[in-house]
Amino acid sequence: MCPESCLLIVIGIVLGIITFFASDSHEIIRFDTGLFFTVILPPIIMEAGYFMPTRAFFDQLGTILLHAILATLVCQRQTYNITVFLRCCRIEVSYSATVFD
Repeated sequence: MCPESCLLIVIGIVLGIITFFASDSHEIIRFDTGLFFTVILPPIIMEAGYFMPTRAFFDQLGTILLHAILATLVCQRQTYNITVFLRCCRIEVSYSATVFD
């Protein structure tokens, strides 16, 4: 049996193909990242979390948290290293407050 998120992906592909061939210009419809992150992604994540077996999740909670914390620390350190390197090369570094800028 296929999870609902897989079914939604297949439906999206089919509707995309129908839309592509139904339009006169055969132009691919484009959308921005804001639409994806605020409209499309949350239902997929919530569906996956809703159908996750709670016993398996709590059995692996220590491993999940360990990977989350280590990945956060490694990414933070790499960002710092890259920033220091770019400043040593006299390359201007600008920071963006949000993903959608």
